[in-house]
Amino acid sequence: MGKRLECIVSDLDGTLLNPDSEISEEDSYELLRIQEKGIPIVLATGRPYFYVSNFEQKLHITTPLICNNGSIIMHEGMVLRSWAMDPILCEQLILNLIEHKIPFSVHTYDGVYRSGSPPANLIIDIIKDPSKKVFYRHIDDLQMGPDMQVFKISIFGVLADKVREMIDYLSGLKKIQVAASGYGVLDITSANASKGKALKYVAEYIRVDLNNTVVFGDNENDISMFQVAKYSVAMGNSPAELKSASSFVTLTNKESGVSYALNTFFCGMLL
Repeated sequence: MGKRLECIVSDLDGTLLNPDSEISEEDSYELLRIQEKGIPIVLATGRPYFYVSNFEQKLHITTPLICNNGSIIMHEGMVLRSWAMDPILCEQLILNLIEHKIPFSVHTYDGVYRSGSPPANLIIDIIKDPSKKVFYRHIDDLQMGPDMQVFKISIFGVLADKVREMIDYLSGLKKIQVAASGYGVLDITSANASKGKALKYVAEYIRVDLNNTVVFGDNENDISMFQVAKYSVAMGNSPAELKSASSFVTLTNKESGVSYALNTFFCGMLL
C-alpha cells in the first residue's frame, strides 16, 4: 500500500476502549508489539490527562498525549502545549448553562467541575480507581474570573435531533468550536484547538511524517485528525459521516477493531 508506518494514533472512548472502558487483550498485545518494532503510539482523547495516564502506563507509551480534544498536550506529566478558552466567554457560557439547567462539565488543568454526576464511563473508572474521585468537583467550587483557564466545556444529554441545531448555534459564537464526542455529548473548545492541530504539533515534536501515519477514531471530534493524516480508520460503531470521511472502516470497539484493522489493512506496512 505504501511505505512503512511511522506512527499510529488512536482515540480512546468508542475506539481503543471497549464498552467496559478497557483495552482488549488483542488491542493491547498488538500495540505493544508494534512499539517493539519502533513505531510510536499516540493517544488522542477528549478525556483529561488524569483519566488517560493509566492507559499510558498499560501500553508503555512514552510519546506526548493529546487530551481534552487537543486543548492540552501532555508529556511526562507536564504540559507540553495548551490552548485555553477565552475566560470571559467561558463565564458567559457557564452562567447560561446553569440558568437553563443544562448538565455540563468544565475541564481545567487541576480537575473537572460538574453540574451533575459523572457520565457512566467515568463512574466505571472511579469504581476501579477511587483515587480519581478527587479530580471531580462541583461547579459551585469553580473560581471564575479573568485568570480562569478552561480547556473544554462538555454539554450532556443533548437530544439526537437537537445536536446539529445546538452545534450550529454555538459555532456562531466567536473564539470557540464545537464537536460531538459521543451520544448526546457536545464538546466546546477554543477555536485554536483541535485534535488535528495537536496531532500536527506532536508529529513535528516526535519527528514522524503524517503521510506515513494512521489515525483511528469513532466520532466527529476525530475528523480533524483524519484531515491531517494520510490514513484514517473509522470504527464500525462510528456514525455514517465519519465512515464517509475515512480511508477504511474496521470492526467495532467491542470487537477489537483497532488490532483487526492493523492486521488487515496495514500488515505490510508494519514490518
